[in-house]
Amino acid sequence: MRPDSSLGVRVTEAGVETLAAVDSTFDNTYWYDLRARQPAAAFVKRMLDVVGALAILSAAAPLMLVVVLLRRDAVVVRRSIGFRGTEFARYTFRGRFASLPQLFNVLEGTMSLVGPRPLAVEECEDTHRRRFSVKPGLTGLWRVCDGDASKLDREYVNRWSVRLDLEILARTLFR
Repeated sequence: MRPDSSLGVRVTEAGVETLAAVDSTFDNTYWYDLRARQPAAAFVKRMLDVVGALAILSAAAPLMLVVVLLRRDAVVVRRSIGFRGTEFARYTFRGRFASLPQLFNVLEGTMSLVGPRPLAVEECEDTHRRRFSVKPGLTGLWRVCDGDASKLDREYVNRWSVRLDLEILARTLFR
């Protein structure tokens, strides 16, 4: 069964089923599984993530190595909430260039290049749960647009497309 793109979907071992207005998978949250809704677009997004992360890491590796050699405690591991509310270890630098280690999170698949803000576990109490329908990103609407970051996270989830990701990446590079 191919789900209607305007509805949420629930993916179970039995297959994919569309969600009615009263259905929910967790705390009144509709989980939009990109692989079920748009498998080709989800594949392209993952390939962009891997290729982009590898390209940036290869260019930034010398800088990252210098930072780590100069300050052994430069890398910090933060507990964050990601896709479908799962907890993961998010790598960051102390101070400047904080996002570069998160490229390893992108490679391992816990984050994406573009998505809603990654939130620490303690920041998630009052957060709209629908933002966890996609992986958190290194950049997103919250970084390239002015406004309430929580609203921009929800807008990103509602409008997600490969084209939107490419626009956000371009705006991030030229900002």
